Amino acid sequence: MRIRLVLPLLALALAASACGRYLEASAAVVDGKPISMADLDAAVLEALRGQDDVTQEQRLETERRVLGQIIQDRIIAGEAEIRKIKVDTAAVEERYQGIRSQFDSDEELAQALAAQGVDIATVRDRIRLRLIVEAIQKELADTVKITPAQIKEAFGDGSAFQEVRARHIFFAVPDPSAEQTALKKAQDALARLRAGADFAALARQISEDPRTKASGGELGVLRPGAAQAGDLERAAFRLERGEISEPLRSQAGFHLIQVTGKGKKTLEQATPEIKEALQSQGAQEAFTEFITTRIRAARVEVNPRFGEFDPAQVTIVDRQFYTPAPVDPNGVPGLQLPLDEVSG
Repeated sequence: MRIRLVLPLLALALAASACGRYLEASAAVVDGKPISMADLDAAVLEALRGQDDVTQEQRLETERRVLGQIIQDRIIAGEAEIRKIKVDTAAVEERYQGIRSQFDSDEELAQALAAQGVDIATVRDRIRLRLIVEAIQKELADTVKITPAQIKEAFGDGSAFQEVRARHIFFAVPDPSAEQTALKKAQDALARLRAGADFAALARQISEDPRTKASGGELGVLRPGAAQAGDLERAAFRLERGEISEPLRSQAGFHLIQVTGKGKKTLEQATPEIKEALQSQGAQEAFTEFITTRIRAARVEVNPRFGEFDPAQVTIVDRQFYTPAPVDPNGVPGLQLPLDEVSG
């Protein structure tokens, strides 16, 4: 009896030992391909850059978050291999330069990235992954079919396609102390407009919005019924053509708005825009469903020191260790495995 009891336990111990040796140098293994501890450590170090006195709990939380992201990235990269998707280096560089152009120098960009716990190499990696995701989404988008009924339903009563063409004169409020000064400027400008001053000419002269000043304050076409519409768009829609608003306060300052045109797209005119939006939404939903299925199907083993992979949350959670069984009637403790381990 004793031999029969010991042999299964010995086999279990040897299997666990082998698994431990397999993961010893790896943070995780995704579909047979290891994620090295060195790669994880480098990513965690980058994520914690600039943070002092990091506790063990904070480091473990960061390790789990970063490792979960790396696992997801590896799964997506693996799918790219299966689909034979190749990302052109020139495309990565073009997207990177778009980010770079928002900063005055490489040093300023590096500082901004460091504040977020990433470096330029990581940004390029993220761009490459983003291009892979976009390529997969494009493939999935081809499977999304939009019907005339869906387009008609999205159009509804057409209120989302009401359009207002407007321009504004803007006075900045950089801090609370400038509130009254900016309001006085707006009131004085409104008095000049009501006295007959040309709106566009006055905007070129005194507006404090550098983006629209040269064009006479042109804001282009506003969509007051759109989901992203703000207070200014809704205020503009309430004005009649040619009417000028009272000073309107936004987060940035005071605005005087003049409406130069109003209209509404017909269903026929709005159809291309609606179709594109529905196609994009459908592709995103298809990709979300696809990647969720792909992540759940992936074979992921995580080094026990970090926990275990939860595909539902795409993160690392506490590991479900063996739990002791109740003492049997003979007083000999048994060995109880979690149900998922037994069924697996």
